[in-house]
Amino acid sequence: MYHAVIHPSWDSSRCFELYVLNNPAEYGQDWFTDDLLVPILVGMDYLQKTGLILDFTDGHAVNGHDDNPEPYTMEKNVKGHFMVNIAHYLFGNLSATEAGN
Repeated sequence: MYHAVIHPSWDSSRCFELYVLNNPAEYGQDWFTDDLLVPILVGMDYLQKTGLILDFTDGHAVNGHDDNPEPYTMEKNVKGHFMVNIAHYLFGNLSATEAGN
């Protein structure tokens, strides 16, 4: 298992902490597809830190602890789990190029 903390270089107070499992031994074999991998699961620490308010019926959400909370919609994966856009959470509305700097 790996533990990582990701944060923008200009703001170490806004971070995303995650635990990730190793890829299974079967990873890389012809029959193995990426949908068999275990996703990054969002824990209670993230939910409490952000003050996430989520309408489970349609995915409308807001991070209540943000200085200027703005509503957004969380997408669902094929299994029906809501997904956190980690890049948007960390970098806001920056382009992919700007977020990479």
